[in-house]
Amino acid sequence: MIKEELESELEDILDEIEPWLIATRRHLHRHPELGYNEHKTSQFIEELFGSLDIHVKSGLAKTGLVGTLNGKSEKPVIGLRAELDALPIEDKKEIEYKSKVKNVMHACGHDAHMTILLGTAIVLNKLRTNINGTVKFIFQPAEEGPGGAMKMIEEGATEGIDYVFAQHVDPQLPIGTIGFQEREAMASIDKFNIKIVGKGGHAAFPHKVVNPLEVSAHVILALQSIVSRTVDPLESAVLTVGKFHGGTKKTVIPEVVEIAGSVRTYKQNIRKQIESSIKKVLHHTTNCYGARYELEYVYGYDALINHEEALNILRETTKTIDIEIKKMPPVMSSEDFGAFLKKIPGCFWWLGAEKEEKENAKNLHSPYFDINENAIKHGVRIMSKLILNGSFKSKKR
Repeated sequence: MIKEELESELEDILDEIEPWLIATRRHLHRHPELGYNEHKTSQFIEELFGSLDIHVKSGLAKTGLVGTLNGKSEKPVIGLRAELDALPIEDKKEIEYKSKVKNVMHACGHDAHMTILLGTAIVLNKLRTNINGTVKFIFQPAEEGPGGAMKMIEEGATEGIDYVFAQHVDPQLPIGTIGFQEREAMASIDKFNIKIVGKGGHAAFPHKVVNPLEVSAHVILALQSIVSRTVDPLESAVLTVGKFHGGTKKTVIPEVVEIAGSVRTYKQNIRKQIESSIKKVLHHTTNCYGARYELEYVYGYDALINHEEALNILRETTKTIDIEIKKMPPVMSSEDFGAFLKKIPGCFWWLGAEKEEKENAKNLHSPYFDINENAIKHGVRIMSKLILNGSFKSKKR
């Protein structure tokens, strides 16, 4: 536990930097950048780290970077992660700090996550003589797609790290609250693109064509039965067809129809099972109607699975904070932080950021998305105490 003197010093620093935290979040909100193009954002972070005497390794996964702060000992090494990228969404809020970039905005809180991690770096830099171990501040690109976590890992961002942590603002969770899932937190996501190829022609001569629209209709119905008929009902899985496109004229049978969608689950064997079932549906349905198919199936983000040991460290940390803890059910949305947790023990939690005007609260990815900025100070406090509590053990890797 943190000593009373250190606790007081931490709170003084938080009060001192709070205006800077708000200003920084608003700066980042005004100047969003899309995945793998976060050059100015990355430069902003690198310059701040330079002023703090935090060693920076930049250019990871193109625009990602890792700042290293050395404490009293080399081990353990703790990673804290935030995302750099924004979304291709128009910011429709009428506020002073709305996005200045057309059709790009921080609609998922990554501006807040970066600010929290930078604030944590400032706090821990001032208190580094109280840190047992090393802290690595991981800023990854392209979380919103195509996924920068795995590239960061491949290029050495996690080398030597014993534990890794991340948090995400939640505009539906009250201020002064954090939420976490016990184990399964967020689902894996895989995507598929299908082409149903028939034989086009005149609509007046159906016996001389193979209508890919008709075949596709049967395919879609069969796809929607995969989860309900082939997956154990006690398991979690979602198969969604989100695109169905074909034809240009009422009197013409097209040659090709395109279908696209996604598959979400928590277990690797179910991912493989659903892929296999999709192939069977396509093979038998197209054979039945004399059509053929082309399938592109792409495995995406892994499921995000929290580690019990890391959750215990988080629980221990929150005992010293006046904050409500809420156990949350798993969700079927996805986050590429799961790639970190597949390699290193750690956990992910939700930070309450509900605005005071609850009726105006907008969810993630909304063009009106915003947060209660009081959440930022809470986020810095949690991450700083996580490190200062020193409840970690070195890992042999």
